[in-house]
Amino acid sequence: TGAASAASNSFARLGFHTATPTTTTAHAKTTVEYPAGDEAQAKLVASYLSGSTLKASDAASGVTVILGADHIPVRAPQPGGSATGTAVPSTPKVYSSAMCIN
Repeated sequence: TGAASAASNSFARLGFHTATPTTTTAHAKTTVEYPAGDEAQAKLVASYLSGSTLKASDAASGVTVILGADHIPVRAPQPGGSATGTAVPSTPKVYSSAMCIN
């Protein structure tokens, strides 16, 4: 979709590895899903989506962004903090090559 492609392109410009966006059912809220062991990576991704929700998921094979009807834009977090309350480096690290934008 247009929004998913735009978000994927934004993350790619920020240095993240992205996958081809896919279409899913409509969601009210933007969510960052992640498998066990990938919480730190998910928090980093969520810091670029201020107001998004983090959700551990056994079904996720990597950190996955599910865009919601809340239309949260991809924006670099402010230095020294993030949406999750965790300090984020000014230059993002790529933690997972399996990141997917839905």
